[in-house]
Amino acid sequence: MDGLKASGLAASTVQCSILPLRAIYRRAIARRDVAMNPTTGVEVPAVRGGRDRITSPKEAQQLIDAGRDTAEPSLVS
Repeated sequence: MDGLKASGLAASTVQCSILPLRAIYRRAIARRDVAMNPTTGVEVPAVRGGRDRITSPKEAQQLIDAGRDTAEPSLVS
């Protein structure tokens, strides 16, 4: 874990690396395949902030046009 953090990876990348391992070990413990979960107590960095996705005018027009093709006629003016 320390190596992942030290390598400069984004918090979300570190989480995506660790969380599947946690799930695998939880299942293995439930099935009694392993005696302990080595990921217990490992602190995963918090993901802060997010990206806002803003469509370009062209993408917005494509979405509007696609809605017109599939929407109820009474909903589209």
